[in-house]
Amino acid sequence: MATQEYPMTAQPMAQGVVQVVAPPNNNMILSILSCLFCFCPTGSIAIYCASQVANKYRMNDIAGAQSAAKAAKALSIASIIIGVLTIAIALTIYFVFFHGIVSLTVDSLGDMQDSMEDMMNELSFDNLL
Repeated sequence: MATQEYPMTAQPMAQGVVQVVAPPNNNMILSILSCLFCFCPTGSIAIYCASQVANKYRMNDIAGAQSAAKAAKALSIASIIIGVLTIAIALTIYFVFFHGIVSLTVDSLGDMQDSMEDMMNELSFDNLL
């Protein structure tokens, strides 16, 4: 029996399209600034989300990286809004109540000084003699 040789042929390989997606902006600078200067709780969560962007992108989780980037940006903006509102409320309370109390105190001190002068005039040495 004769052995038959078959020629070796390479199987055609499937041609695939590789799509390279640029890494999303992680908004780390915005997250850090919003944590330091505005509202720390949401700012620190924004920093955590921003740090997850690069890890998810390296693991080819593009949707997860984009989601983490959007969450970091949204939390940073929320932190800025909460911080600005907190400062505005604090300044309003300061000017309304503190200056109102100071003006009442100054007015009452002026009234107290007038009444003390009246009492001193009544108790002067001229009246005692």
